[in-house]
Amino acid sequence: MMTELRGITMAVGLASLPFALCCLIMNKKHGTCSSPVVGDEYNYFLTTLNVYFKYNVTQILNEAGYVPSNTEKYPLGGIVSAIQNAFWATPRLVCKKGAVEELHLCFYKDFQPRDCLVGSGSLSDKLASSSSCPSFVSIPAYASLGLGGGEAEISTTVNSQTDSCSSTLNLQNVNLPFDAASLNCFAVWDAHNYILRYSQTLSNLWTFVLSAPAANSYIAIGFSSNGQMVGSSAIVGWMSPTGGEIKQYYLGGTSPNLVEPNKGSLQIGSNFSLFTSQSNRTYLGFQLETNQPLSRLIYAVGPDGLLPVAPNYRLTEHSDKVSTSINYITGVLCGFALNNKLNADVSTHKSLGIFVLVLGCLQVMALLVRPEKESKVRRYWNWYHQGVGRILIIFAVANVFYGIHLGEKGKGWSAGYGVVISILFVTAFILELRLWLRK
Repeated sequence: MMTELRGITMAVGLASLPFALCCLIMNKKHGTCSSPVVGDEYNYFLTTLNVYFKYNVTQILNEAGYVPSNTEKYPLGGIVSAIQNAFWATPRLVCKKGAVEELHLCFYKDFQPRDCLVGSGSLSDKLASSSSCPSFVSIPAYASLGLGGGEAEISTTVNSQTDSCSSTLNLQNVNLPFDAASLNCFAVWDAHNYILRYSQTLSNLWTFVLSAPAANSYIAIGFSSNGQMVGSSAIVGWMSPTGGEIKQYYLGGTSPNLVEPNKGSLQIGSNFSLFTSQSNRTYLGFQLETNQPLSRLIYAVGPDGLLPVAPNYRLTEHSDKVSTSINYITGVLCGFALNNKLNADVSTHKSLGIFVLVLGCLQVMALLVRPEKESKVRRYWNWYHQGVGRILIIFAVANVFYGIHLGEKGKGWSAGYGVVISILFVTAFILELRLWLRK
């Protein structure tokens, strides 16, 4: 085991997320220096696994938006900050050709996290002096595992163990009573990598499969009439010691005693109901007997380690949630938590959008009090109506450009939208000019 002054270093391979490799780094003594801390070989590897699951680098980086990609470049400081915010300690990164190969977490001998980078100076100075990584790095989806001592290098493609809508649902040892290829698929919650698949199996039967990263917590999908949790019904799944569990809950209030198991307004079909864990993903599947489900959906993830247990199956308060809306006919998904999608501060964008919405409502309401053409106050109404309309257009156009900027879609999107606006502006100018010439 590699010791560093006061403690222990753990390295996790960053070739895939979730990571396939987690080990306490061993030097030429093959980890014998850990003997006073962990004892025998069994406790050595058991401790390794416990540390790996407790300090889940995979989940932290996924939630921060840092996912495997051979082309995407991420700021080194952002990756380090994500680990710092989660574990209150600074990691060390090892890179090769601009890609992260290892991420080291350092611990005291009681396995409490500590900074890997020691000494005075700013974080950027420490990273520059202690890391082989540039300012922007990639997290490769292809792993290259080297054997030390000049031995041959072994390269292997590692399963990223993430679900995506680019592939058809494939659950091993599960007989699906529907065609998996017919399921519509959407990434509904990027912050927690939630993937929702659904389809209308029969005229009055809808199939849903929600997948999320495997964790020691429950996952839930709620159906609401107004987008709020209170008053909605939810399907909740978790992995118990005896296998997958799935129950319906009625969310009657915000306190746990008002969240009632085996109650709710959802008519669950009897042919398909499952909660399973495969390839580091959990899958919550069920069918609803209805002509069309409610379109306001709520997703939640439970706190780590706090699962419902018999006999009352009380549901603890979620650790995070998001509310969305889906159009089952067109498949359009709208998020009410835009910052979860963009990982950006969208407060200004929201404020501008609300301002534009208010101006639009005022324009419509103004039609209700429009004076007759012969009225003396008609020209003042025209000034108001035209002035508010122009302000509305200006702010609406600006907000779209600002949204493109927040979404980091690049100059192409801005240029394309600018061309469309220019065409509309020229068309409006020509029409206004013709109208003015007629007068």
